Amino acid sequence: MTMGKLNADDKRKLLQTMLLSRSGDLREQSLIRQGKGWFHVSGMGHEALAVAGYLLREGDYFSGYYRDRPIALARGMENYDLALAFFAKRASASGGRQMPAHFSSKELGILSIASVVGSSLLPAAGLAWALKLDNKPNLVLTTVGDAGSRQGDFFESIAFAIERQLPVIFLVEDNGIGISTVTEKMHPLGLDMLNGKMWKIADGCCVDAVYDVVQPAMEAARAGKGPQFIWCQTERISSHSSADDHRKYRSEEELESLDGKDPINRLKRDMIASGDLSEEAFEEMKASIEKDVRSEYQRAFEDHDPTPEDLMKHVLGPTSKAPSLKLDLKGEQARMVDAINATFHAALKKSREVVFFGQDIEDPKGGVFSLTKGLSTRAPEQVFNSPLAESTIFGVAAGMAAYGKRPVFEIQFADYIWPGFNQLVTQLSTLHWRTNGEWSAPAVIYAPYGAYLPGGALWHSQTNESALAHFPGLKIAVPSTPEDAAGLFWTAMHGNSPSLILLPKHLMWTTHEPNGNFQPVPFGKAVIRQEGTSLTLVTWGNGTEVVQEALELLGDTDRIEVIDLRTVSPIDMATIEASVEKTGRILIVQEDAESCSIGQNIISRLTANGEIFSRLQAPPTLLAKPDVNIGYNPVLEYAALPGKKDVARKIQELLTLEWARQEPQKAALPVANPAFEQLKESLAGEHAGQAKELTGIKVPILGEGITTARVISLIAKPGDEIEPDDALCEVETDKALFPIESPYSGRFVDWKVREDDEVGVGQVIAEMEVPTEERPAPQSSLESTTQRESTSTLEDAGQPATDKIIEGGLPHRVIAQLKNVVPAHMTVKAGWETIREARKAAKKELGKAAPSPTVMVAWALVQAMKRHPVFSCTITQDNTLSHNKIFDFGVAVALKKDALDTAIIPRASELEGPAFVEAYAGAIEAVREGNTRSKAGVPLILTSMGGFDVRDAQPLVVPPAIATLFLGEAHWESKDTKSFIQQVALCLSFDHRWLNGAAGAHFLQDVKKEMESFSLDVLKG
Repeated sequence: MTMGKLNADDKRKLLQTMLLSRSGDLREQSLIRQGKGWFHVSGMGHEALAVAGYLLREGDYFSGYYRDRPIALARGMENYDLALAFFAKRASASGGRQMPAHFSSKELGILSIASVVGSSLLPAAGLAWALKLDNKPNLVLTTVGDAGSRQGDFFESIAFAIERQLPVIFLVEDNGIGISTVTEKMHPLGLDMLNGKMWKIADGCCVDAVYDVVQPAMEAARAGKGPQFIWCQTERISSHSSADDHRKYRSEEELESLDGKDPINRLKRDMIASGDLSEEAFEEMKASIEKDVRSEYQRAFEDHDPTPEDLMKHVLGPTSKAPSLKLDLKGEQARMVDAINATFHAALKKSREVVFFGQDIEDPKGGVFSLTKGLSTRAPEQVFNSPLAESTIFGVAAGMAAYGKRPVFEIQFADYIWPGFNQLVTQLSTLHWRTNGEWSAPAVIYAPYGAYLPGGALWHSQTNESALAHFPGLKIAVPSTPEDAAGLFWTAMHGNSPSLILLPKHLMWTTHEPNGNFQPVPFGKAVIRQEGTSLTLVTWGNGTEVVQEALELLGDTDRIEVIDLRTVSPIDMATIEASVEKTGRILIVQEDAESCSIGQNIISRLTANGEIFSRLQAPPTLLAKPDVNIGYNPVLEYAALPGKKDVARKIQELLTLEWARQEPQKAALPVANPAFEQLKESLAGEHAGQAKELTGIKVPILGEGITTARVISLIAKPGDEIEPDDALCEVETDKALFPIESPYSGRFVDWKVREDDEVGVGQVIAEMEVPTEERPAPQSSLESTTQRESTSTLEDAGQPATDKIIEGGLPHRVIAQLKNVVPAHMTVKAGWETIREARKAAKKELGKAAPSPTVMVAWALVQAMKRHPVFSCTITQDNTLSHNKIFDFGVAVALKKDALDTAIIPRASELEGPAFVEAYAGAIEAVREGNTRSKAGVPLILTSMGGFDVRDAQPLVVPPAIATLFLGEAHWESKDTKSFIQQVALCLSFDHRWLNGAAGAHFLQDVKKEMESFSLDVLKG
């Protein structure tokens, strides 16, 4: 295209592309109506944005969204390719894996589109960063709809692009509506959240207006002036998709006005007015394009479908052999952190394509675990600190890897993966498969993880490999030795699939005697740490240390075969199966929670194998963390984790199933943990019972798996009087310099170490003379961690429930159920006139068979509950939420002697009008006759005291129901000085643990709408 302004040739070319885009959309809509397709989403109304596609140059990238057919065609995609994609044919860009309008072409630099709106923006930033690092004169165009601009990734990508001054164009396609929701007062431009000096606003239905903002923006980006921001106001001429009908929520006037805003009509009128086009030439051009499009779609329809065998292709990238690895680790002992750091240095030395990115990874910090120490000093152009934004880390990794860089990105703790989860499972894990192997994203993401270290709590100690392994396309490793950590990283950095490497914090600082065998370690290949014949013990990560301690506790270990998985996705089932065939028994020890876990997966696959199942001599057993989080107090942490005595007992039980029965006293052995015992001893002291006694001062827990420190200075001197919190000495670890303070008051006696000595956690380094009364007594709560107990959270747990009613009060059972409920209340008023008139009409037409007003309200409630799924949920006995696709409905019924019960309308959500009225009447009659049904499926109960002239109330909500709605007495209220309206109060009580105020308010407004627009016809059928 020409510089400056669009000429006649440019506009003719644009018009052809716009007509081609429109014709393709219309053809697909027609084919859907013929049953020759499954789904269609159009770009109709966005055609003027084809200008942006034409302005892209060779080497540029485009990362768009599903309304970008015009841009994709202008960029160079063939209409036939889009036809193949519509029919999901084998020859399409995705091989039939993606929905239509999910454009992709590596040759043209069109990064594969994912359905999740806004998710394309951060990969676009990653592409742009790679271009900038390579000093290329190219740019990235990325687009998003106005509704998608509320996604968090929209703001993260803009912030990152500005921070790094990236050559990327952000183009928002604002058609004013997100499916049916008007977005003007929701998107950031409407909320006045965007910097008006940075954003250019353009008429997105006019090719000249689009050109006038896009062309200079691209020139600015190419000139190194950083990201450019454009907001184009377009129109959505069609329904959201083939599954939608916009006539249901857009007025006839609005739809009729679209013709005048149609970008094709506008360009046609302008060209005819300027003499560059005639009506006849336009119709001829349009007819020719429509004929070609029809022919291409017919040809695509006749092409080959994918085969069932195609499904499993390209889940992972092709396996490649990593080159040899040479690490120079000094000293007789090595730690995992040292091996990883040395591997990172080797990667930087080998390739300029490797890029490190993460929070605090630059020197002097070198990462919170010192994993990247020295890297930024060595190669500042390849090692960068990231913002505290995990979605940015994952999304940028996807874009950079797709470009061809080798991202090695750090998440500070595995517990913080979840803010970036969208990018991980939407972009990184699926890119290779969804493009039929055309694109790849071989990024390496690593994160310290796991527990067995006091003080980490929920968000520094969890293990989450089972949740992550659920998603195809990811390789996941959990090394347990320095050699394996180095080898797995090296393999991942030379592989063709995205890899997650989870580093057990407890093992990262543990010293090992290196065997010197630092070689690439293949994913999916376990290692047998110890051979045996009687029991297969499978573990990984921190479990390897616990298992080793258990075997040392047992002494006799010759019969145990220990397998370290090393990678949990893929799993080396072949090694496990061969071992179990030999031993006939298997015990799996994992740190992760039990449900839906790696261990359960292994057991499931083994027992599904008939040959192995027939060889089993004992039940396959999993020893895991219960389904609970890690607590901050060490009592809670170690109560959750498998310990060495847990493992030892399970081993003996499996080797001799009668062991527990024959020697029950052993079964009562407390569960112990070395770090915990150490902590307990330090708190309890060593010489209680004397007025004054020498007490050892120990090296405290140093944090995050660090086990050793160097003494820098000795502060206290023999004979000094010491108070609690006085600094005794200073020590230095790999991470920090800090003082060791006294927990007691007393007289300092002597040191057992010298300056520059290396000391370990728990080592006695000094002695003090401490009065007995000054020393803390053992904490009983700590004793509780030495044996797990199962206790109920409710009083009288295990006792039979009673429904005995206190006269005029609540059943004991209800009181118990209310213990966990967090009640919330809100009230709205609804007009009663429609219901009142419907009741009058019903009595006139049906007499005594006329449905009551309460039936009408109940019907309105059920309809609203269908549209608000959370109000169809019930609360289970274990205080979790159960989602019910089909639900019952409850109505409170007053009985004699102030008793109250609930009439149940079973499967109310399925009932049509007459059946609903009949079921309602039958339910009321049944409860009055003493016949009650289970309330297990009742998410909401309707209650009313209108007969008692009660206008409003705050009813109780009692599980399993999640809410109760009180219907007040109908009453007249002043509308203005001359008129009155009849209203009722709708008083909603709900369980605030599961519902917030916004959900309650939206639901009540919907109920109100249902009541005020009620028609008697719905109950007559």
